[in-house]
Amino acid sequence: MSNLISSTAKENGRIVVFRDCWNMAPLVTAFESLGYETWVDRPDSDLRQLRHGDVVACVTNIHLDIKRPWKALAAKRQINNLGAPFIFWDRDGPSHMGEKAWRIWLLKHVEFMDAYATHTLQDAGKFSDEVVYLPNAAWTERYNLAGRTLESLRDRAAYRYDVSFFGRIDPGRFPETHFRAAFVEKLKPVLEARKLRYFFGAHDVPVAEQIQLIQTSIINLSFYAGCDVRYQGGYHGEPFSWGLPERCYGIPACGGFVLNDQRVHAYDDFVDGKEWVAFSSFDDCVGKIAYYADNFVLTREIAEAAHHRVMSEHRYVDRAAKLLRFCFYWKQKKGLLPVPTGL
Repeated sequence: MSNLISSTAKENGRIVVFRDCWNMAPLVTAFESLGYETWVDRPDSDLRQLRHGDVVACVTNIHLDIKRPWKALAAKRQINNLGAPFIFWDRDGPSHMGEKAWRIWLLKHVEFMDAYATHTLQDAGKFSDEVVYLPNAAWTERYNLAGRTLESLRDRAAYRYDVSFFGRIDPGRFPETHFRAAFVEKLKPVLEARKLRYFFGAHDVPVAEQIQLIQTSIINLSFYAGCDVRYQGGYHGEPFSWGLPERCYGIPACGGFVLNDQRVHAYDDFVDGKEWVAFSSFDDCVGKIAYYADNFVLTREIAEAAHHRVMSEHRYVDRAAKLLRFCFYWKQKKGLLPVPTGL
């Protein structure tokens, strides 16, 4: 824990409240690992028992809360009265889970939040005066080396596949995966012609098998994401999300090499060419698969550098620490915490 967090933790509160806690489990765990108590979807009656200063912040799901706007405003008021910020966390910009236009308008014109935390700075300007870049991260309690070492992953003979991907590839069930499925079908015969071994599988692979697959694939692909295309009324050529999918952090945490599609925020989070490799087109993807499969030593150097970057900067505990730093600032701005001058 940083000096800033440890020295002011007591004054900043002891409880982090989570509302509509869908898909936030790794962030909950991260706050707990930093010594904070977490309240997940607790009833309002419990919150009424708290005193001013008890709460660090409330983190809420933008996509569920806005469906009940009056209740969301009341919840914000309750949290603010406890001396804490009300933070929306959006990991689905810029399409925002296909949210209805009137709800997006409300979010941009009514003060629903004290901060807009987002994995992409696209379309972030009107949600709140305070915007926090809060990307996905590695859930290291689940995704890690699992007993292996980086040195042990340097044995090329232990790899079963040249390239792999596991995730949703079913446009019948998940329309947002249309581009991904088409890409895979176009890629398979090209890989076969080049005698490259591949695996493309479903999204419901158990975690232990996911890690094994990552660690036995020379190249792990990351391409297309639901937030790229899941617009209300369908996709009509909008720019894809700048944000990185969670796998871009989780795969390196397991020691794997990732070949990614283009993501603007990658250049904020990784060193291009040394920790991050991206392709710009189908042909570029094929060329880079062939190149990195053939240059195994270089591939492992990049994978190991990415692993070190993730484990030092891109775990969910790092995201929790960033939110804590914002909370210090917000409470200082509101006059709830002193601003240290060093004098």
